[in-house]
Amino acid sequence: MSKLKNLNNIDLSFHLQHPGKGNEPGDPNAIFYLNGAYHLHYILRHKWNGIRKNLPRNNFPFNHSHSFIHCTSKDMLNWEWQTTKLQPSFTKHGMFSGTGFITLDNKPAIIYHGENTKNNFVIIAKNNELSKWNKPLPINKNKFKINFWDPDCFIINNTYYSISGGINPDLFRSKNLIEWKYVGKFMSKDLDGVVKGEDISCPNFFKLKDKWILLCISHSHGCRYYIGDWDKKNEQFIPEAHERMNWVNEGDPKLYLESRDFFAPETVKTKDGRRVMWSWLRIQNIKNTNILSIPREIKYYNNKKLSITPLKELEKLRYDKKILNKIQIKNKTKNFNDIVYKNITSINFNAVEIKLFINSFKIKNIRFGLQLFSKNKDIGFPIIFEPESKSILVGSTKAPLDFQKLYKTKNIEITIFIDHFLIEVFINNIQSVVGIYEKYDTKNKINAYSFNGSITIEKMILWKLRKSNYGYKKAKKNKIWRVSEKN
Repeated sequence: MSKLKNLNNIDLSFHLQHPGKGNEPGDPNAIFYLNGAYHLHYILRHKWNGIRKNLPRNNFPFNHSHSFIHCTSKDMLNWEWQTTKLQPSFTKHGMFSGTGFITLDNKPAIIYHGENTKNNFVIIAKNNELSKWNKPLPINKNKFKINFWDPDCFIINNTYYSISGGINPDLFRSKNLIEWKYVGKFMSKDLDGVVKGEDISCPNFFKLKDKWILLCISHSHGCRYYIGDWDKKNEQFIPEAHERMNWVNEGDPKLYLESRDFFAPETVKTKDGRRVMWSWLRIQNIKNTNILSIPREIKYYNNKKLSITPLKELEKLRYDKKILNKIQIKNKTKNFNDIVYKNITSINFNAVEIKLFINSFKIKNIRFGLQLFSKNKDIGFPIIFEPESKSILVGSTKAPLDFQKLYKTKNIEITIFIDHFLIEVFINNIQSVVGIYEKYDTKNKINAYSFNGSITIEKMILWKLRKSNYGYKKAKKNKIWRVSEKN
């Protein structure tokens, strides 16, 4: 896997990535829409040799710490980096994950975990540019004997509630963000499909339609979400459904137990009311780079799952449209185990969107798919629909897929975003999977694949995508985000 190291220096075209050297973690945190601009923070691990004034030495036991890097955008695609304000030289501790919220008196605020403090904190901005902040307010003034960890803060009936992460997080309430009272356990129960001992970390609790969504991770299994109701009387979340957004890498035994490539989610409510999320792409064996997923719109629909679609603003990046109609992959024999490959087209650009439409009725129970970056007998990067296992294979990641729901639609719509070595795949708004392909710059054919059956791709549309990384390149030079290494 050492060949992946050369990907560290790639400037991606439309993914948000840190404009300097980074390292774990790279969680997105505290996203706001304020006065016409989106403000996004993410964690940066950095050198730290600060003077430990009035603090126990174990508050900074290492020569590094963590800060919240701040960038802004008008459209959630083109980002400009701002001066870093939320750093240990100001807070007097490192900053681990949390979320942003708007206070009852309409001020931007962040709740987060203070590194090595065994406490969570609330910090309130002095302006909507987030250029000035008040000093952090500790939550655990009463010395509750619980494990404080990744927090979230949400408001119900003019009351602040705070989750403190862990296995079935503890819940607190406050009227003023200063005095907090212990309520009890946040969830009334856990659900089948959750592995015993999975923690709830990087939580983000919000309402979609008439349901409450808990978007979170477990450190063992990556990104996931719960859907349920809020019990007002008992002040507790009642989960009804649980779904994963991250699955194991089946291609490399060394990575099987360490496959959490979609991690640490965070959301924001847009100006027009959409709920948009990002995740940290915790890409295996690529060090010194912090990359976020493309923004995804999430909606609740009736069968207790989330609809997941690419941010609609991504359409602004499209140009040089190419359309292919009625692409037929014919099986001319009746031999068992007959596999058909057909070259469809080639791509010679590093930033591409591909959209395919396939008649759902005509491919029922047929295994089919695509092979990106293919050349001769090298299959490249596979995207294979497997009805026999009710799953889709994206690279070496196998994710569940509801084929019965697919068959009830007129067309299967497959959307693929390629940004150099990164591939993000969306299927009919019901599934999305991330993958990487390190040989992206050596092969450019796209093949169709079919097993024991003929298929027709009704339409295939390809666009080149404009770059949205000019702010990134500017920040790479001016390093406006640079963090102080001491007090």
